[in-house]
Amino acid sequence: MNKKSQGNSKIPITVGVTGHRDLCEAEIPAIRETVRKELITLRQDHPFSPFVLLCCLAEGADRLCAQIALEEGYDLIAVLPMPAPEYEKNFKGEALESFRGLLGKAKKCIEAPCIEPFREGRDYRYRQADIYLAEHSHLLLAIWDGLPGKENGCGTAETVDIKLTKNYINNNGTYLNPDVSGVVHIKVGRGEEPSAQPVSVTPMGNSAGIRELLRKTDKFNRETEKLGIKQSETGVSIKGVNDTADFSIKGVYDAADSISVRNQKRSRIGLGIVASLATLLTTAFLLYDEAELHILIIMCVVFIAGLFAIVRITRSRGWNEKYTQSRLLAEGLRIQEVCLKAGIVAGAAELLPWTVWTDAPWVAWALKVMELFDGGERQPGAIREFARDQANYHENAIVKTEKKIRKNDRIVRIAVVLSIIAYLAGLGFEIYFGGLLGGPVRLGYEQIEPWRTALKLVMGILSAVTLFVGSYYGKLSLEEENDGHRRMLLLCRRAELRLPESGKTDRGAEDFIRELLHENASWYDYRSRGRAEVNLS
Repeated sequence: MNKKSQGNSKIPITVGVTGHRDLCEAEIPAIRETVRKELITLRQDHPFSPFVLLCCLAEGADRLCAQIALEEGYDLIAVLPMPAPEYEKNFKGEALESFRGLLGKAKKCIEAPCIEPFREGRDYRYRQADIYLAEHSHLLLAIWDGLPGKENGCGTAETVDIKLTKNYINNNGTYLNPDVSGVVHIKVGRGEEPSAQPVSVTPMGNSAGIRELLRKTDKFNRETEKLGIKQSETGVSIKGVNDTADFSIKGVYDAADSISVRNQKRSRIGLGIVASLATLLTTAFLLYDEAELHILIIMCVVFIAGLFAIVRITRSRGWNEKYTQSRLLAEGLRIQEVCLKAGIVAGAAELLPWTVWTDAPWVAWALKVMELFDGGERQPGAIREFARDQANYHENAIVKTEKKIRKNDRIVRIAVVLSIIAYLAGLGFEIYFGGLLGGPVRLGYEQIEPWRTALKLVMGILSAVTLFVGSYYGKLSLEEENDGHRRMLLLCRRAELRLPESGKTDRGAEDFIRELLHENASWYDYRSRGRAEVNLS
C-alpha cells in the first residue's frame, strides 16, 4: 500500500433506495418531507461520516430520493441494471432528461454485475441491480405499499426481501454469512389512489444491530478525523466532513493502519501498567504483612484503586478493540484491493469467515461498501505477486518475532531462576538454622525471625516479579503470533508456486484469498483476548 492516502480516508455510510415508480401525486409532498427527515436524521446521528445514496435512477421514488439526497449533501452513486445507453431506452422526453441530469451528478456509475446464474431478459438485469444495491447498502429506504413481491422477481418488494433474508442465488456460495440488515419502510400508496393511512415510517430488520454498526463506523471515522489522516490526492488536508474527494481503498487502509498502530501502543502501555501495579500491590502487601509496615496498607488500597482505574480507562477507550478491529479492517482492505486488481468476482467481504461477521460486523460491512470503489487497473498475475510479497513479509516477521521470543524467554528464565534460588536459600536457612529436619536450632527466636521475614519478602517479591513477567509477556501472545506467521508463510509460498502468472484467475486464487481471511480472523480472535484485566485471585 502506498503510504500516502489518496482521496477520502473515511468509510461512507451507504443508503440504498427502492420504491414505486407510480407514486400517488397527492402523497408526494408528504413523501418528500418524510425522506428528507430520514436523511437529515441519519446525518445528525453520525456527524463524522460521509454519506452516499445508492440508486438505480428509475422514475418515481428513486429520482425523488436522489434529488433530496443531493440537496442534503449526500454523494450519489448510480447502480444501473445495464449500460446507460441501453437503460435510458426506458425513458422518453422529460423523464429521459431527468435521468441524464441525475446521472451527470452521480459521483460514480456502476453497472450491476451478474450475481445469480445468468438468464436472458431485462427483468433478470433489473433483479441483479436490486441485489447489488441491497447488498451494498448499510440501510435501505423502501418507499412501498407493503404488498409482497414475486418469487425471483424484480421490484421494491423483492429488493426488501433480498435485503432482509438474502433470498437469492449467490454464485459465490455465501449463503450462511450472517448479516445485519435494516430497512426503513416508508409506507405509501400507488397510482391515483393514496394509501388508506397517512405516509408512515416503520423500521424493519435488525434495528438495534444497524444502529450499533453505524455507530462503530462513525466512531472509526471520528478517529480518522482526529488523527488528521484525511487527505486529497495531492496530500493537502481537506477540511470538514462533507468533502467531495473520491473515496479510496488506499485512503481507508491508511486510516485503519494508523489507528491500529496508535492503539496497539496504548494497549501495550495499559497492559504494562496493570502488570506493574499488580507487582507493586503484592510487594506492598508483603511488606505490610511480614515487615509489619502498617502504613503500607494505604499503598495497597492506592494500587488496587489504580488497577481498577487503568483497566476501566483501557476498556472505556477501547484501545485493544480499536487496535485489533482496525488491523482486521486494514488487512481485509489490502486483500480487497488485490481481489479487484485480479478481477476476482467474490470480494473480501463475500469470502470472510463467519467469526468476522458475528464479532465485528462493522468491519465486514466496511469491506463490502469499499467494493464500490475500484482498486485501480487490472494487473496480470496480481494474486501471485501478492502471495510473493506476503511470503517475504512473513519470513522477515518470523525472524523478528523469534528474537523477541528469545529475549522474553531470557527475562522469564532469569526471573524464575532467581525465584528458585530464593526458595532454596529459604529452605537451606530453615534446615540449618531453624531445625526443619530435626537438627539443632542454631538461632534464637529474636535472631531468626528478622532473617526469616527478610527471606519471605525476597521470595514474595521475586514471585511477584515472575508473575508480572509471565502475565505481561503471556498477554503479548508472541508464540501464537509466530505460529500464525509460519502458517501464512507456508500458504503464501504454496500459492506463489501454484497460481498462474497470467491475468487469468482460477479457483486456487479464490481459495488463497479465503485462507488469508481465515488467518486474519484467527489472529483477531487471539489478539482480542489480550486486553488488560484485574485478577486478584
